[in-house]
Amino acid sequence: MLPVIAIVIVGLVGGKLLLRRFPTVSRIQVFCAIVAWIGSVTLAGTQSLNPYWYYPSLVIAVVMGTFLVLALFRQWDARRPTDSG
Repeated sequence: MLPVIAIVIVGLVGGKLLLRRFPTVSRIQVFCAIVAWIGSVTLAGTQSLNPYWYYPSLVIAVVMGTFLVLALFRQWDARRPTDSG
């Protein structure tokens, strides 16, 4: 349970740092994050991996997933109409 909590916290911190570093996310950056996420999820899902590859790929998957979700929320927030009344 403790490694899961630690990986989630690292993912949140890493995703927020990436989003702070890249305040405007382009389509190329989103594509690269999706490719990194798919690759790391595939690598983490392999049964025969030793822990040296499993945990880093799991952390990369969580960081990229968090980055993509936060970028999506930022995009939705930017599209929200403002009240001028």
